[in-house]
Amino acid sequence: MFSFSLHLKYFIIIIFTISIFHLHLGFSDNNKLHESEVRALKEISKKLGKKDWDFKKDPCSGQGNWVVTTYTTKGFESNLTCVCSLLPPNSSCHVIRLALKSQNLSGIVPPEFSKLRHLKVLDLSRNYLTGSIPKEWASMRLEDLSFMGNRLSGPFPKVLTRLTLLKNLSLEGNLFSGPIPPEIGKMIHLERL
Repeated sequence: MFSFSLHLKYFIIIIFTISIFHLHLGFSDNNKLHESEVRALKEISKKLGKKDWDFKKDPCSGQGNWVVTTYTTKGFESNLTCVCSLLPPNSSCHVIRLALKSQNLSGIVPPEFSKLRHLKVLDLSRNYLTGSIPKEWASMRLEDLSFMGNRLSGPFPKVLTRLTLLKNLSLEGNLFSGPIPPEIGKMIHLERL
């Protein structure tokens, strides 16, 4: 009995260690980004004119040009981070962080970001995005959002007050006007605005 429970203990530790290793890396050979999220990324890239994403490579693989950070260009970042589950039947990856900083992206903010259901951090700083935040974003579970240095305009987007998990919200350097709505009080986790 003692030997069996000792072996079981070591087996559990080994499985736990392997799971953590794969979660940390964000990818294994069997796991790929969920197809619905690949479709969403294709729609986002089309609407924003993001032409350098290589959809021939899985976005969570670390291959291709899905992670590009240049420290010589201030603030430039094109970075996608995934978390992967090893346990069947849901063994797939999901985007949890997306940074597209100083990418010269233009156009309106795509509602398709809301299709990235596991997205926690989104940084679209220093681009040329216009309009406001789409109503579809109300269902997002973001914790960190930055639109710093774009050309968003109009009144404070009330849809943001529905993102009640937000801890950090960066909107400076845009063209918003008018008062901040009282609904901002619903953002009970907000630490930085």
